[in-house]
Amino acid sequence: MECGEFVRKAVAALLPAIIGFSSSALAASTLKFVPSADVQSVDPLSNTTTVTRNFGYLVFDTLFAMDADMRPQPQMVKSYDLSADGLTYAFTLRDGLKWHDGAPVKAEDCVASLLRWWQKDQMGQRIKARAVSLETIDDKTFRLVLKEPFGLTIDALAQMDVYVPFIMPKRIAETPPSKVINEVVGSGPFKFVAKEWQPGAKLVFEKNADYVSRPEPMSGLSGGKTPKLDRIEWIIIKDPQTQVSALAAGEIDMIERVPFDLLPMIKETPKLKIEALSTYGDQLMLRMNHKMPPFDKQEVRQAVEIAQDQKTYMEAVVGAPDGYQLCNSIFTCGSGYATEVGTQLLAKGDKAKARELLIKGGYAGQKVVILQPTDNPIFSTASLVAAQTLRQIGMNVEVQAMDWPTLQQRRAKDAPLDQGGWSLFFTSGPGVAIASPLTNPLLPASCEKAWAGWPCDSEAERLMDAFVKAPGAAQRKELAAAVQTRSLEIVTYIPLGQMNYTTGYRDVVKGVRKAAFFTFWGVSIDR
Repeated sequence: MECGEFVRKAVAALLPAIIGFSSSALAASTLKFVPSADVQSVDPLSNTTTVTRNFGYLVFDTLFAMDADMRPQPQMVKSYDLSADGLTYAFTLRDGLKWHDGAPVKAEDCVASLLRWWQKDQMGQRIKARAVSLETIDDKTFRLVLKEPFGLTIDALAQMDVYVPFIMPKRIAETPPSKVINEVVGSGPFKFVAKEWQPGAKLVFEKNADYVSRPEPMSGLSGGKTPKLDRIEWIIIKDPQTQVSALAAGEIDMIERVPFDLLPMIKETPKLKIEALSTYGDQLMLRMNHKMPPFDKQEVRQAVEIAQDQKTYMEAVVGAPDGYQLCNSIFTCGSGYATEVGTQLLAKGDKAKARELLIKGGYAGQKVVILQPTDNPIFSTASLVAAQTLRQIGMNVEVQAMDWPTLQQRRAKDAPLDQGGWSLFFTSGPGVAIASPLTNPLLPASCEKAWAGWPCDSEAERLMDAFVKAPGAAQRKELAAAVQTRSLEIVTYIPLGQMNYTTGYRDVVKGVRKAAFFTFWGVSIDR
C-alpha cells in the first residue's frame, strides 16, 4: 500500500472521533461543514485569507453591505445623512443591536472599529487621509468629517473582502492592528464557541438568539441575515479524497470547495449536490517578490508574465471547460471595469520573447524559490506548471513544498532566499473583490505598505488615487483601464484565469444560494 493511501485510510478511520458524529449531536439543527482551509487567526485584520474573512462574516456584522447588484445598503446602520458640501456623514445605528456577551452595541464601538480598520485597509487609508474627525455623538450616533469630498466612502464601508470593516466592541477594537486579536465577541448572526475550538480539527458556532435581522429580503451580502441553524461545525479535513468520502457517508454535510477532479464522484453519488455558488468565481493569481532578485527587475518580471499561458494553467488546475474562463483583464470578466486595454504583455506564452527580456533584465541564473502549498490542489498544481514554464525560459527554479498555513507565514517574510525568503507563490481572489481597483488587494504598489510581494511604483499609486477622486462613472472606467495598463507593465501580479469553484453538499441542506461567496444565514438542514 502506498504511503498516501495509508494516510487517507488512517484519517478516514479517525473521522468519527474528529467529527463527533452522533445522533445526539444531530438532535439540534447542526451543519457539519468543511471549509477550504484551516483557520489560523480569528482576527479579520490579521491576514487576507478567505477562511478568516468567512469566519468574520459568521460572528461580526458590518455597517453597510453590498447587495446582489453591488450597491451598498445599510446593515447595522439604520440611516445616515450627508451634508450638502459632501464633507460630513452622520450615522445612526438601528435598534436592538447586541454583542454576544449581551451588552448593547454603541456608536463608540463603531468608531473604535473603524479607527483600527482604516490603519490597515487600502480604502480605509484613503478615508483616513481625508478625515478631519471620526467621533461619537451619542450612544446611537457617530460622525465622520472629511476635509474634501470622497464619494466612495459608503462603498468602502460596504466592501466585502480584504479588509472587511467588521465592527467589534470598543475594548477589543482598541487593540493596535499590529497585534492579533484572540478574543471573539461579535454582534453577528452566529456566536463563536471558543471553548470547543480544536485547532487543526474543529471550530464551532452557535445561533445568536438575540440577533435582530433586517426586514429586507436577502440580496448579496445585504438584507435579512436570519440564522436558522442552531449549530455550525467547521470540520478541518485536509485530504480532498477523505472529504468526499465523508460527504458520501453522511459524516459531513457540506464541502466548501470540491477539487475539480473529484466532482464526478459526487455527481455519481445519490443525495449529493454540486453547485457553483460564487457570483463571479475566483481569479488565479501569480505573485512575485519585487524586493528580492531576480524579480526586483521589471524586465525579469515581464519575462515571467509573457511566458505564461492561461489555458495551460486552467487545463491543469481545473480541467473541465465549464469550470473556468480565460480572462486577460485584471478586473473580473463580466464586471463593469473588465477591459483588454494594456494586456499586450499578458499570458501570451511567448517563450522566445521571455528569454530576450531575461537577458535585458540582467538575469544571471539566480535561484527562484516557488512556494508550493501541497494541501491546496489548485495552488500546488499551479506551482508545478510555473516551475516548468520558468525552466523552459532558462530560469533556475527550486520548488519548496509546505502546507498552506506555513506558506501564509513565509509570504509575509521580507528576507533573502537563504534566510527563509521567497520568489513567487500563487493565491486567488474572489471575483467580486477583484472586479474593482478599490477592492483588489494585489493592485496597490505602495512599497512597504503593499501586500506581500511589495510592489513599489509612484505612477501606479498616482493612477489609483486619481481613480478614487474621479467625479463620475465614465472617468472611473477610463482610469481603471489606466490602472490595469500600469499594473501589467510593472507586473504587480499576473492574472491566470477565472475558476468557478464548486460546493458539494447533501440534499438535506436547504436555503443554499448564490452570493459573493457562501453565506450561512438563511441555510437550514432537514434530516
